[in-house]
Amino acid sequence: MANHLSLYRKTTLYLANLILGNLNEPNYRLPTESELAASQNISRITARKAYKEIEDLHVITRVKGKGTFIAPGVTFADLEPILKETRERTFRQVGAILPLYDSPHIMEINAALSKGAQDLKLIAAYSNMSQEEEQRLINEYIEMGVSGLIIYPVDNEIYNSSLVNLSISNFPVVMIDRYLPGLPFPRVSSDHKDMIRKAVTHLTERDNKHILFFNSNIKTNSSLSDRRDEYIQALYELGNYNNYFFNFDGDSDNTSQSFAQSFGDYLKSNPNITAIIASDYASGTHLLQLSKILGITFPTDYEAVFLDFKTPSNFIKTDMPTYLEQDSFLLGFEAINMVREYIDRPDCKHESKTIPVRLVQGYSTRKK
Repeated sequence: MANHLSLYRKTTLYLANLILGNLNEPNYRLPTESELAASQNISRITARKAYKEIEDLHVITRVKGKGTFIAPGVTFADLEPILKETRERTFRQVGAILPLYDSPHIMEINAALSKGAQDLKLIAAYSNMSQEEEQRLINEYIEMGVSGLIIYPVDNEIYNSSLVNLSISNFPVVMIDRYLPGLPFPRVSSDHKDMIRKAVTHLTERDNKHILFFNSNIKTNSSLSDRRDEYIQALYELGNYNNYFFNFDGDSDNTSQSFAQSFGDYLKSNPNITAIIASDYASGTHLLQLSKILGITFPTDYEAVFLDFKTPSNFIKTDMPTYLEQDSFLLGFEAINMVREYIDRPDCKHESKTIPVRLVQGYSTRKK
């Protein structure tokens, strides 16, 4: 496909994205044809032609003597005819929004996206776990005319309005690892339920009946919710009705002495606990820090399984605890393949995929 747009097409896309970016601004006034011609360095004829196409979509209203405004009730779907045609005329670009740049898990996903995007132009950016930044990046990518999006959502139960608009218009969006309830985007995710079941089975096989679910994150997401629910279900199916939860409540720094004291007090008040599951990588890191502060040793005092840890590279010489590992590379590779298929066949039903996980025995649980 050609990577060139005519001045008229570029101007029409500019107007469409200007409207898209200001849908929530009441009484937003669009530039006059003269202002548009000056700002885009085009002729008045080209500006008038671009405005005519926009007007034919019934997304603007003209008020004599006052100007041109966004029509009430306009949505992303109303502008989709222009955006879709532009995507089809340009080289297929895919925007990826990932939460962090320094996570080994995310770095592997990004490497897989790059490797799999052979016939696509991939643009990756990071939200830094900010919902506002995530929304800004989505809008920026749409303005660029990308053909599809790959999003690893931030840790938040509330999602931005741009995602709602994209779902209404059936824009090609693929989620990685997490999902957003109520939005029908296909996703590629690790098998979080099997992850918990492997952890519970590993610990119960070592005669642990009182297992603590340790979570040091103040934010939540679908992955953590699924793991928490499956922890309860897996124990229930084994006839074990003892559930223990220690959650960071946001009242103190989860690496502080006061947080360590709170955790120590919890363990003392629940002396039956013999094993711990750390809910994710961050929680596992904090658990290891707290164990040093409190003088806890694994597996002598407690057996522990850490979720989301990664096999270290050959250049890192360190003992690893028992952990569940996600196949980060396969997550990214499947995501780029899925969004490519979505772009090529937008009207088909696109099924989500689940990627297996594996348990690696380490020092924090007893050998059988």
